[in-house]
Amino acid sequence: MLAFVDNLSPLIAERRILQPTRGLCLALGTLSPSICERDPMKSASQLVVFMHLLNAFSIDPSRASIYDPAFTLLDKHFLGSLGLHIPSSAKDISATLRLEEPTVVFLPYLPYPAIEQLFALNWDRATLSNLIIVGPKYEGWLDDE
Repeated sequence: MLAFVDNLSPLIAERRILQPTRGLCLALGTLSPSICERDPMKSASQLVVFMHLLNAFSIDPSRASIYDPAFTLLDKHFLGSLGLHIPSSAKDISATLRLEEPTVVFLPYLPYPAIEQLFALNWDRATLSNLIIVGPKYEGWLDDE
């Protein structure tokens, strides 16, 4: 995955994709091992990928948001210490999902209905063109409904 991220820079230089100015990570999962249903190292490794994306695009962490309802207070404190914005209210979350400027959106584990919501909130030419989505293979989504 990190090699893939490194290959994005030439695409920006060639103007084949927009230069994102913001970052957004959704559905990372908790980093706390005591309550994690999946291996917390997976969430930690995905966090490394997200931070690498921000670095590759020269996005300061203060211009990036990260959200998962599974985050514990300890997760939020740690992620905040990295400079990331953690939405705290429903209004803040909705505002975070509305992409007014080019944004690299990292979706390591986001379920299909939530991705539909992200698209619905940005479903016009001006905002939809701001999405640069990085995530897993999306095959089988329709089968999972």
